[in-house]
Amino acid sequence: MELSIIIINYNTFKMTCECIDSIYKETKDITFEIIVVDNASQECDPKLFSEKYSTITLIENQTNEGFGRANNRGMKAAKGDVFLLLNSDTIILDQAITKCYHFLIAEENKEVGVLGCKHINLENKEVDPVFLGEYNLKEYFLNTNRFIKLFRSNEKKDLNGITEVSGVSGAFFMLKSEVFRKTKGFDPHIFLYSEETDWCRNRIRPLYKIIYYPYAKILHKEGGSGVKEVMAKQALLSFIYIWFKKGVVSYYTFLLIYFINAVTNLDKKALMRLFSLRSYLRKSYFEDILLRHDMFFLKELDNRKDN
Repeated sequence: MELSIIIINYNTFKMTCECIDSIYKETKDITFEIIVVDNASQECDPKLFSEKYSTITLIENQTNEGFGRANNRGMKAAKGDVFLLLNSDTIILDQAITKCYHFLIAEENKEVGVLGCKHINLENKEVDPVFLGEYNLKEYFLNTNRFIKLFRSNEKKDLNGITEVSGVSGAFFMLKSEVFRKTKGFDPHIFLYSEETDWCRNRIRPLYKIIYYPYAKILHKEGGSGVKEVMAKQALLSFIYIWFKKGVVSYYTFLLIYFINAVTNLDKKALMRLFSLRSYLRKSYFEDILLRHDMFFLKELDNRKDN
């Protein structure tokens, strides 16, 4: 088997089917399998996937395991020499998978472990699909503080050609199977968001090149399911966890930066709570960025064991 395509489904049956249809339509001259990992969807019976597509492999999780853990499960079941982790809210365009696959396995690209491609949204505008630069708290502060950014150059790396990057989006994440075997996949404690950032920068990049390949593209609808406020909160929790596991100093330094940014970036909601005359609002602000995160991570580290 040349390629295994892994799609996580969570209450997006129609969208996932559109994604699968585009794979069959646009992927030629490659032997591939499609693995759908269903994260305990309530929308409809996941077995409908097997009824509609007789050749796919369906893995049904009993609980919603999140993006990283579900993808790890799919990769463990995969038989291909190359894996493609593909969001359910994507559509393959212009044989994107075929183009990326042949680039990744080319003899001259032995050092390349991971490949990402160009993303466009529903308005036909390009969406940033890569991570660039160093990954430390200094760079995070300099790049997220609105006041400091006024005095910094805003030059962006040219992404019109093939470019080595720090990481690529998990919406289209193609990798050689050996990368998974050597690096063990996503951190299972990250439920959703920042999984690819952690995996790419901390475990893949020291061993392999990560490449952005702009000559293949997909449509990424973005945010196919979930409430925006909940998704934003989960994204923050995941990002904080990355610093939490680096140690106490990194964790509380990040929280200090987060607090400073809330003030200097004039985050209206944060400022209203922080400087409110009502003590319970001020208290809830600190609980949100300190106590709740501590409790969340300690509980998660206790309860979420590797399978």
